[in-house]
Amino acid sequence: GPPSLTLRKAVRRAERQGVPIIAAAGNYVQTVVWPARFDQAIAVSAINPRCVPWKHASHGRAVDISAPGEGVWRATFDAQDVYDIGMGAGTTFATGTTAGIVALWLAQFADDPKLEQLRSSGQLTDALREALADTAWKPENPASARPPGVDCGDAPRWESDEYGPGIVDARALLARPLRAS
Repeated sequence: GPPSLTLRKAVRRAERQGVPIIAAAGNYVQTVVWPARFDQAIAVSAINPRCVPWKHASHGRAVDISAPGEGVWRATFDAQDVYDIGMGAGTTFATGTTAGIVALWLAQFADDPKLEQLRSSGQLTDALREALADTAWKPENPASARPPGVDCGDAPRWESDEYGPGIVDARALLARPLRAS
């Protein structure tokens, strides 16, 4: 949505307290929306099952990472308000996947003093952004090994300036050592 002073204060406060903000880049508006657009947040855009950016995902230089966001199974209600499952699309789905991966990353390093150092110094978001970028993969790059079970076919050239450094890779992120300055 649109920016506000209250939202900015909340995001800054979360960062000062060592809580990473993983936020949806937005849908149908092209430009990245807030809170994802704040520097203190990790902005997530969406890809489809062919590893191509979802055509309605917001994009631009503010995007930090992309994740599956089109053709995602989700719980819903049918016409009679009965629980059902169906396919969904949106950067919110990509954000949920990314947030789950970040939760695993935080849990993995929970006892590492470097994590507390990053939190207390207000550097956790920057360290996380760097780790996501270092471990992201681009579908067309043969040097960037695809995660097991991923078949994108012939994906077009990845546009890093629009959709971040690549697609989130949980296995690679969790295998990367935690770095603190």
